[in-house]
Amino acid sequence: MRTGILILAVLAWTGCGKSGETPSDAAAPSPKTLQVAVCPTSPPNCFQRDKEYVGIDVEIFRAFCESRGYAFAVTAYDWAGMLGATVAGRADAAFSGISITDKRKEAMDFSAPYMVNTLIIAALADRGVAIASTADWKNYKLGFVRGMYFGDLIKTTYRDAYAYADLQQYPSYNELLADLGNGNVDGAFMDSLVMADQKEKGIYDLVPAFTLAEADQFGFAFPKGSALRGEFDQFLAEQAAEVQAIIARHMKK
Repeated sequence: MRTGILILAVLAWTGCGKSGETPSDAAAPSPKTLQVAVCPTSPPNCFQRDKEYVGIDVEIFRAFCESRGYAFAVTAYDWAGMLGATVAGRADAAFSGISITDKRKEAMDFSAPYMVNTLIIAALADRGVAIASTADWKNYKLGFVRGMYFGDLIKTTYRDAYAYADLQQYPSYNELLADLGNGNVDGAFMDSLVMADQKEKGIYDLVPAFTLAEADQFGFAFPKGSALRGEFDQFLAEQAAEVQAIIARHMKK
């Protein structure tokens, strides 16, 4: 797994602190700052708005920090770089709607699942892309975001349906969607949540041309052996209602 290219500057949140500190407050020890890796092109889980990182995962992690007295700083990568930073221990945690897979669990630890997602091939509604079965995949030029779950599936489960070498690969959804819009690819392997967000924003009129059978659960990723993973799982269990309220609020937008 390659490290990837750092694509944005580090942005530190102060939301876990308190405003209006008195001199005695200022003398208190600073909260521990957790280093977080994200790929901010994965709405509604993690994306940018007005130069700030927002989304489901951002709110959940902020609530975790507030409950435990942490601060956190975010570094943005492309998708593969985010995972690489986690494996290498440069990040204490990573999130952006990351699928929990057996292969990834060999290299990093995951929290308990907090969301369920559907894996699809998305196409533009007016392009007439019709994929009745995996046998039809070879009739189209397909793309995916490098480092995402889809690559492993093509290499294993769907190796007879599509050659991995024929896949168009992109650093993030931004580039993949742009090529889809320009007609350079016919279909895009994508999370259904991302497709729904694009339709909601009116950027691309996407339809699910094919739905994969695999179950897909999202988790927060941590370096192997991280004690933070257990602490985060405890938070998910304690604040299950709040976590689901955050998810529901974003899904209604």
